[in-house]
Amino acid sequence: MANIYKNLSPDDVITVKKKVTKGVFSGDAASITTFFTGSQAAETSSTGRGLYYLDVFQTESTDSTAAVQFTLSYGHLNGNGTPTVSTDSGSRRPTQAVYKQYANTLLPVNTTQFTFYTGSTADGHTSNDAFILNFSRTRIKEELDTDSFEIHFSGSNGIFKFIDDSADITNPTIGPGGAVYNIASGTIDLTTTGSDVVTYTASNGEGYGKFFPESGIVIFNPSAIGNTIGNVLGVEITGSSANLVAGTYDNLHYSLYDSLVGGAYAKARSSEDVSSQSYFVRVRNKEFNFSNNPTYVSGSDKQIIDSLYNEPVTYISTVGLYNEQNELLAVAKVSRPILNGRDTESLVKIKVDF
Repeated sequence: MANIYKNLSPDDVITVKKKVTKGVFSGDAASITTFFTGSQAAETSSTGRGLYYLDVFQTESTDSTAAVQFTLSYGHLNGNGTPTVSTDSGSRRPTQAVYKQYANTLLPVNTTQFTFYTGSTADGHTSNDAFILNFSRTRIKEELDTDSFEIHFSGSNGIFKFIDDSADITNPTIGPGGAVYNIASGTIDLTTTGSDVVTYTASNGEGYGKFFPESGIVIFNPSAIGNTIGNVLGVEITGSSANLVAGTYDNLHYSLYDSLVGGAYAKARSSEDVSSQSYFVRVRNKEFNFSNNPTYVSGSDKQIIDSLYNEPVTYISTVGLYNEQNELLAVAKVSRPILNGRDTESLVKIKVDF
């Protein structure tokens, strides 16, 4: 009688975990050099979502391959950069909503403001406003890969490069948003051992920002970024430009987008731990030699053909994995049928990633 099932022993099942990194942008690209906006850029009425964030694409939004790569936002603790309700009855103070949303998500309880370097002191400067670059969870997988983030901004002072400092930090601060690193000026030099951090602060003494890889979020200090790169298309992007202008919306994240277009470079990678479970299915020489296939029998009494009875031969083409309730969980197909007889033995390795 043909065997149908075979129990796997603990030694037949091996589980391995490994870290897998890929480019975070479309097509698993590790970097992009072109940036575009879509129709959302025109949604700047008092209720428009463009006041809260700006979707950034790698190609024209009319391109069939266009996809949102990340979003840019500007937030202010007091709602500066947007009119008060007395000035615009439809105003929802989007900059205040943005700032508080990210503060509540990333900062410890009872901490309401982002802090950056001041001079050589970490977290010495408390900022009322912030630029936010946010990757979606589907792009970062489990987190952004550390020591792989680099972005270039341009302004009237030229093009400047910024990275995270995870290559230099062994014990980062841990908060609600996960591990926290700093943004510094510098570049990832692939010809050396890692990133080359130039400085954590602008000439005004303030730090450039924070990096939250587990949340896929980068927080920039507008004052430090603006102090370094200068004006963008004639617009000052430092915090002083976020002062309330009656009846108008400053939309500073649009200016940061213009700076990004001029810098023409962003690099990031996703990271996730992938578990691989391998099942080693061993077929001994006396196992699975017979088949229930009708070609194995002949006659009205369905007797096994003599040649197959004396020298049974089968071909293994499929292996099914079942649970203890005999429910089929997975099916593995071999690339070509495997000859199985009394003078041969086979080993089939089934690998499942999850």
